[in-house]
Amino acid sequence: MEKKYVLQENINPDMSLRNFAWQADINNATLTWDWPIEREIRFALIFVCENENPDIKKLLKGKHPHEVVMRDLASNFVTPLSETPCKFLICPAHFNNDRTITVCLPALMTDWVYKKLEIYAKTKYSPLQLSRYQKASLRIEADHDVALVSKALSYTICEDGRAVANYPIDAHLIAHGGHMYIPKNQTVKFVLHSDYKQFFQLR
Repeated sequence: MEKKYVLQENINPDMSLRNFAWQADINNATLTWDWPIEREIRFALIFVCENENPDIKKLLKGKHPHEVVMRDLASNFVTPLSETPCKFLICPAHFNNDRTITVCLPALMTDWVYKKLEIYAKTKYSPLQLSRYQKASLRIEADHDVALVSKALSYTICEDGRAVANYPIDAHLIAHGGHMYIPKNQTVKFVLHSDYKQFFQLR
């Protein structure tokens, strides 16, 4: 039997999903939320879309594939990510006595969600005998566009846990590694710039 949906706009706040959040890693996207105060809301519909401005009304009318999460079973949704960026729409819903389903609008929507690419960045320290200095060898492994990685990543010299200097990373360092001599109370920390955290995961 085909499901019939009824759209209810401008719902009572007690029927809205709360504390909606999402995150992505190299494999999965995870959506989390708190269920509405109103117990009538028994489940949520989740749509995965690849266009800029998805419309829940058109998605339902076009029978776009979607997932159903029941209130009594979970308050999160985990799904594998493809190489194509996508957005997730989620909206609460409840059953009616006439066997229709009321979908409560507006739907909550994520920003674009990307499958993250991995960057491996390591520092090996070799103390120098009879010296206050040590050799810090830097190694970066990233099978991605070198120019993009160099924009996304930098390294910081930290002294006693505090940042004292920050340096960019160039293509030569990514391809061949590098080293420097720093005092033994200093360390090297790799940093992903905030604008690129949605694209990369630093290992």
